[in-house]
Amino acid sequence: MTRCARPLHTRSAFARDEMSENQLHKVHLVSLGCPKNTVDSERMLGLLQGHAYQMTDAPEEADVVVVNTCGFIEPAKEESLAAIMDAHRLKQEGQCEGVIVTGCLSTRYYEELAQELVEADKLLTIADEADIVHHVDDVLGVQRPRYLASLPRTSLTPKHWAYLRISDGCDHQCAFCAIPTIRGRHVSEPIEQLVAEAERLAAEGVRELVLVSQDSVRYGADLYGRPQLVRLLQALAEVKGIEWMRLMYTYPAFWTEELIDFYATCDKMCRYIDMPLQHISDPVLKRMKRATTRQKTLDLLA
Repeated sequence: MTRCARPLHTRSAFARDEMSENQLHKVHLVSLGCPKNTVDSERMLGLLQGHAYQMTDAPEEADVVVVNTCGFIEPAKEESLAAIMDAHRLKQEGQCEGVIVTGCLSTRYYEELAQELVEADKLLTIADEADIVHHVDDVLGVQRPRYLASLPRTSLTPKHWAYLRISDGCDHQCAFCAIPTIRGRHVSEPIEQLVAEAERLAAEGVRELVLVSQDSVRYGADLYGRPQLVRLLQALAEVKGIEWMRLMYTYPAFWTEELIDFYATCDKMCRYIDMPLQHISDPVLKRMKRATTRQKTLDLLA
C-alpha cells in the first residue's frame, strides 16, 4: 500500500494563482495494487498538486481521501474495501469531508458498487481519473475558472528510479484473467512521448527506468502494425542520464530473437527478466489459454 507522495518542491504559476482560494484543502491518496495502478496514482497526484491541492501522508488531516483500488484477486479486493471503510470512518468522525473511490475494483464492479457502496461520495472508473481535480472540487464545493488537462505526474518511488508505463490494457484472452475487462484493449504510448517522459525524469535525477505494462513484448503493435519494443528500448537507451532499464511483464509466448539480442548487447538493460511463466503443463497451459507450450517455454529459457 502506498500513501500519498513526497511533496513537490516547485509549483506552476497556475497553481500559485489558485492557492489563495484553495490553499487549506488537503488530499490523502491511498494507492493499492500493481505498478500500473501506481502510475495512475502518480498522474492523479500531479494533477491535484498542479491545481494547488496539498497532499498529506496523514489521512486524518485530509479534507478528501482518494482510494485507488485493486480488483484483480480476492485479497486485493478485501484490502481495497478495508481502505474504503477506513476512509469512511474518518468522514463519520468529522475528520474529512468526502471519500472518492477509483481504480480497478470500481471499474470492474461499477454497477454493483454504485448501488451498494454508500460509503463513497464519488465512485469513479479508471477513465474518470483524468478529471480527478473536477471530482475533488465537486466534493469540496470548490469552483475555479479553468483546469489544466495535462501536468507532470508526481513520483511515488525513490528519487533514483521511476516507473515508465509503456502501454495499458491487453488483447489476450487468458481464461483466468480479468485485465482486458478492467483495462480494455492494449493501447501503447507513442515512442516520442515515452522518450520525452524519460528525459523529464532523467532531468529530475532518475537513473533507472522500470518499464511496466500488461504485456510489454507486444508494445507498439497497435500503433505501428507490429511490436516495436526493441525500437522503443533503443530510443530510451539514448536518453542522457538514464543508466539502467528494467523490463517488467514480458509475456513468454512472444519473446523474439531481436529482443534477446538487444538484452545481450545493451549495457543499460538490467540483467533481470520479469516473465510470468505460471505453469509448465501443456494441458493446464491450454486451459489457461496462455498461447504457449512446455517445449516453447523450455526453448526460450535455454
